[in-house]
Amino acid sequence: MRIEIQDFGPIREGAFTLKPLTVFIGPNNSGKSYMATLAYALRNAESQLSRLRFATPENPEVEFQNWLARELERCFGCELSSLVRAGAPASHVVFLGDEARLVFDLTAGNNELDLRSLVPPLDRAARALLAGEGQVPLSSFFQNLFGVERHSHYLPAARSGILQGYKVLAGAIVSQMPLVGLRPIEIPRLSGVVADFIGKLLQLEKQRADGAAVGEFLEKELCGGAIELEKETKSQSPEIVYHYRNLKLPVHRTSSMISETAPIVLFLKHVVRRGNLLIIEEPEAHLHPAAQLIMARGLARTVRAGVNVLITTHSDYLVHQISNLILLSSVPQPKRSELQYDEQECLKADEVAAYLFECTNEGSVIRELQVTPTDGIPEQEFLKIAEAIYDETVDLERHGASTHEPL
Repeated sequence: MRIEIQDFGPIREGAFTLKPLTVFIGPNNSGKSYMATLAYALRNAESQLSRLRFATPENPEVEFQNWLARELERCFGCELSSLVRAGAPASHVVFLGDEARLVFDLTAGNNELDLRSLVPPLDRAARALLAGEGQVPLSSFFQNLFGVERHSHYLPAARSGILQGYKVLAGAIVSQMPLVGLRPIEIPRLSGVVADFIGKLLQLEKQRADGAAVGEFLEKELCGGAIELEKETKSQSPEIVYHYRNLKLPVHRTSSMISETAPIVLFLKHVVRRGNLLIIEEPEAHLHPAAQLIMARGLARTVRAGVNVLITTHSDYLVHQISNLILLSSVPQPKRSELQYDEQECLKADEVAAYLFECTNEGSVIRELQVTPTDGIPEQEFLKIAEAIYDETVDLERHGASTHEPL
């Protein structure tokens, strides 16, 4: 899956290709979350559209165009015109699937989406639709457009805060429902990724997912306990509790590390399936550097479980450890065991994509970083900061030494 964009959100231009592990690096407000949300919206298309039928089979492009416009507004929580980069006349987006091409534009000041090109392979179902030969399930049509059916899961930044209050928020919304049609009601406006995250939390079930072994690894090595679901009746949404030795604590009474990691563990244990796309904003949040290294190992294990992972990060520790796991692939097995790494933690260079979001006066630019088997992910962005702060330290020490008066 590849996405190419011009003047979308804060980004002037760029492109990225999703691999088993995709890493977005860059300063704050450079557009990493914008691109992660766009990937989420496009990758979720087939699961959203499989519930629909074309109202006008002779115009499938129109039906898809309307759906895509609504889905982008839902995921970003704003009008389409707000997605055009400030000062630019329009946004241009190209989606390239394995066998399909989708191109659309957004225009500043206009809340409409212009679908410029929709080129799926013309199998029997697609030909029937395009020829207007009756209604065909969209699941068949869009499996060709976006590849096999997959689901995406987005774990937003500040998920610990959402985890603390998601039931209160949901309860407040439900309490307003009897007043619909009787008087105006105010419902908090959420982006689609946050709303989807809350919805999945409310619907968590004790079922073992394909990522369960990874979740259990993070519980043991990172959390030092177990994060479990408990509910008194089937109709209740579950309570999230942390078991530590003989203690059982609700998640709101745990440390920030536990509450930030809990959604990752729960989604891996109970939600994520092979072939899914799992997007995690800042998986290193609230983690000690040593814990960040364990999180990187968990990400590699998630890839080995057949899950595609996209992360945004500000952590040089996390990126460096991912590079080490790439180097690990060329190390003989006995040495891996000596270093206490598991076979499931090896990453190949061609399984990892890394992109640097660079800020300019005219918007951000996405630059692909060359990932190699010998060096892993380049870390110049972090090294520049380290060198700058080191130079400042040396300057301060010299200044202090020159003004220090001997006793």
